Amino acid sequence: MTVNGMNGTPEEGCDDEPGLERYACMLRKRDLKVTSPRVRLLQFLEHRDDHPTVDTIHSEVSEKVPSLSKTTVYTTLELFRQEGLVKVLTINPSEIRYEFGQDVHHHLLCEQCDRIYDIDVGCPYLGSMLNGEHKVKEVHGYFRGTCKHCLAASADKETEEET
Repeated sequence: MTVNGMNGTPEEGCDDEPGLERYACMLRKRDLKVTSPRVRLLQFLEHRDDHPTVDTIHSEVSEKVPSLSKTTVYTTLELFRQEGLVKVLTINPSEIRYEFGQDVHHHLLCEQCDRIYDIDVGCPYLGSMLNGEHKVKEVHGYFRGTCKHCLAASADKETEEET
């Protein structure tokens, strides 16, 4: 499925590369300069499922790349977005979050813990939109509610209060 002009996933064709070379391969495939910050940012994002903010990304990646500035994080993430390496999530208008890859899926924002979860639900119109006369650049699907972890914690708390 093509979204943002990219076919497949960012790692396609680089799967056999060992360690950090895998991320360098992804950059070279797009004719991008391979730098330590770019490699480390890709590695960090691929292994996260919590859709981190720029502040979180900068804080954690700068532990491995001490010279990393927040400006570099912003500009690199924008470059990655343009190249189809990451997606930008704006579920909450007060913050921007990032995730690795371009696969089409929806998200659930838990209003209790503020965590964002990937939700794999089908869209009956997606195929016709992508294969039709329209050119789809992005697909967004957001749900707001309470995640299963917060629901379970609430149920446990209610049970404790009853006893």
